[in-house]
Amino acid sequence: MVEEIVVEGYNALLECLNEKQGSVLFVLFSGSLDENGVSWCPDCVAADPVIKRNLDKAPADSVFIHCHVGPREYWKDQNNEFRKDPKLFIKCVPTLLRFGSTGNKGMGSERVKRWSKTRSVFRNGLFKNKVAIVTGGGTGIGKGITKELLFLGCNVMIASRNNNKLDTGAKEIKEWLRNTGHHATLETLPCNIRKEEEIQNLMSHTLEKFGQIDFVVNNGGGQFISRAEDIRLKGWNAVVETNLTGTFLMCREAYKHWMKDNGGAIVNIIVDMWKGFPIMSHSGAARAGVDNLTKSLALEWVHSGVRINSVAPGSSIYSDTAAANYGDVNIFEENKKTVPYHRLGTVEEISSLVCFLLSPGATFITGETVRADAGQSHYACPTLKIPPHSKIPPYSWQNGAVDPED
Repeated sequence: MVEEIVVEGYNALLECLNEKQGSVLFVLFSGSLDENGVSWCPDCVAADPVIKRNLDKAPADSVFIHCHVGPREYWKDQNNEFRKDPKLFIKCVPTLLRFGSTGNKGMGSERVKRWSKTRSVFRNGLFKNKVAIVTGGGTGIGKGITKELLFLGCNVMIASRNNNKLDTGAKEIKEWLRNTGHHATLETLPCNIRKEEEIQNLMSHTLEKFGQIDFVVNNGGGQFISRAEDIRLKGWNAVVETNLTGTFLMCREAYKHWMKDNGGAIVNIIVDMWKGFPIMSHSGAARAGVDNLTKSLALEWVHSGVRINSVAPGSSIYSDTAAANYGDVNIFEENKKTVPYHRLGTVEEISSLVCFLLSPGATFITGETVRADAGQSHYACPTLKIPPHSKIPPYSWQNGAVDPED
């Protein structure tokens, strides 16, 4: 049952918000007590369909606060803490606030104000008490996926072979968790996904910490820009081992350690390589392998209740990490020209798709690769402009046919 708390004034509200961080469903500013010293909050709750709907759907541990100070007092009081720092609401109230007027006795004059800067399209608590491993979860797309999972109540273990990036990303995410009042747990572990024993340790460590592994997001990977003729065998092997072999090992060990007996969901992150991947052919070959691996494992492990899908972000998904890796933001600006939307994609447009594929709403989906590229993969090849040339002449009977009698 939702806990209802009545407070008088802004100081009491602030104390209550700090005490109940992460559990507050919404705050109703009821205005002052009426002329008879009675709050109209109960009448408002009974009459307001939005409030009733939120209360009916709210998790059992949610909190609903009645604050007996109305909007007029809010704007008149120049010293109240919320006017000094509006982010106090952002930090404490994830859903909505409703304002009323005592003159209307709470009957339909309320207006909704949305304050949270971080808002998943999915319901609060969707992944409560679930556990996910996200490789490469401290930067770029991986960090976005990690934050949305945490926002939805999932405990997350992020892994990366780069300790500095892991520590920096974890520090930022944990600060964000504190500021937004969410109580899901974030843990980290250095792990090179090219090394079998380190992946096995990652699985064991996650089980020791959380007792289960419900989701795995294979986001860790890497490549470098090079024409095929300039790629050395060492560089080729490094990219293929990271993107293909590492993904296989993560899937296999998650299955053997937990999912074989308990089920689960896996999402592999690949790339837009549907027309080839010029100047990064090593990565294109590896990611195409992951696309096929996804299909194979989805069928091999379906009897264990394991679903496996892939997401292929377009080359136009911008993140600071990707820009730093390629060393030139202009790469993304050039990509805009080949994106039907005429804009870059956001990390959240990938994280929400990943969360959907992990969710119960995707129960009937397995073995699929979903492209998230604004149609770019159907439009043009974004990574290469081919210069004018005549090295491959047209075929015709006159200049290209072979006489069968020769």
